[in-house]
Amino acid sequence: MSRITRAVDVAIVGGGLVGMAVAAGLADAARAVGATVALVDASAWPPAEGGRRESVRDQAEEAYRPESVRTSSITPAARDFLNSDAVDVWRRVPIERRTPFRTMKVYGRRRHPVMRFEGRDRVWSDEDDPPLGWIVENTSLLQAMRERLLTSTDDERAGVQRLVGQVQQLDWDASTGWPLLHIARDASTPAARVERVAARLVVAADGGRSSVRRLADLSWYTQPYHQEAVVAVVHTRQPHDTAWQRFLSTGPLAVLPMGGRGQCSNIVWSTTPDEAHWLVQEASEAAFLHEVNRALHAEDAERLQVEAPAPPSSDWPEATELVAPRTPPTRAHFPLHLGHAPRYYRNHVVLVGDAAHVVHPLAGQGVNLGLADAESLCRRVTAAWHSGRDVGEEALLAAYQTERLPQNALMLASLHGIRSWFAWRLAEDTPLAQAADAVRSLGMQAATHWTPLRRLFVQMATGGK
Repeated sequence: MSRITRAVDVAIVGGGLVGMAVAAGLADAARAVGATVALVDASAWPPAEGGRRESVRDQAEEAYRPESVRTSSITPAARDFLNSDAVDVWRRVPIERRTPFRTMKVYGRRRHPVMRFEGRDRVWSDEDDPPLGWIVENTSLLQAMRERLLTSTDDERAGVQRLVGQVQQLDWDASTGWPLLHIARDASTPAARVERVAARLVVAADGGRSSVRRLADLSWYTQPYHQEAVVAVVHTRQPHDTAWQRFLSTGPLAVLPMGGRGQCSNIVWSTTPDEAHWLVQEASEAAFLHEVNRALHAEDAERLQVEAPAPPSSDWPEATELVAPRTPPTRAHFPLHLGHAPRYYRNHVVLVGDAAHVVHPLAGQGVNLGLADAESLCRRVTAAWHSGRDVGEEALLAAYQTERLPQNALMLASLHGIRSWFAWRLAEDTPLAQAADAVRSLGMQAATHWTPLRRLFVQMATGGK
């Protein structure tokens, strides 16, 4: 039998945004009841920043540089969770690294209407000028979460232990039935130095290729999209606070405001693997910008044009130059796939975030679904601690699954359907193609002009907040 070197109440595997959010959400509650939480992260954290954090507003606006090309779209519901007293992360993200957008414009072919969604469609919000969401730099959000876990408001250590390493093996202790994690810094770590951590509850927050999910023998359904997402940051002709998205047959292209005042834009372009490779690895800066503008503005962006057309009006985005982030690369691409676990828990192990579900990035919902998972699980674990219940008991985990799995499955199916609806292309001269195009156009008009439908879309996209 494996010798236990550490026993904790909750072990969180994965130091990404969702795993860190779970740790932050449990830190104070754990300390209050004397519980122990461990965060297992494969990489060591950078040193904590001392003194005052850099503010972009202290520099000339032209000097603004993003930390990296990766961002997340944060909904009002997710913001509320990050801003809660328990998590206390949102205020730690510099204002310049979280850019609000109050308008979203979505379109396909230029002859189709542009769907327009506004923050004021959030009629249930008590804010004077409510945003639809925020574009937040991932690096800055992670740093804010690390600061939250390293120190509390009174400069004492927060109640989370950090373990650097990877889970190599998972079994269950015969006497307690608790999961037993075998954690090593790397594959070469000798057996004598492998840490064996027993936990009442193991939270798998280690991504779409979750090793904990596999070791716990939880099923996983996946389907490749045969697409890759290209990400970059560009300057646009003028600042903006609008999230733009155009649907092409090869995938959607999004232009998202960054820099606090929208002086930069994050490009997220889902396209074929061949085109993604060319855009990132082979295209010059000028060629890349040309392709972005052509894809945004051409009447039929599927057809090659020698010159990129001008924007239809001055308020439409036009990319003018690439922006080099503080952390390379300037452009990147990664494959896209759909994934979902039909069951979220087994034997004191529970899935959150991408370990439970992976969605297409077209609406920026991936991180928000994960943060909703984190909020639900933290709420239930905290209540169990205060009532003296076992945090790994099946009834608690079943209730979490009952709340989260249907909502995640609905969003996954909705995004998959939207992507397929816009991606479907037939020969231009067939009656079926013309009918399909007319149906798309009518649907876009309905989403724009029928207020109840438009507000329903906004409610779904913002988490109902």
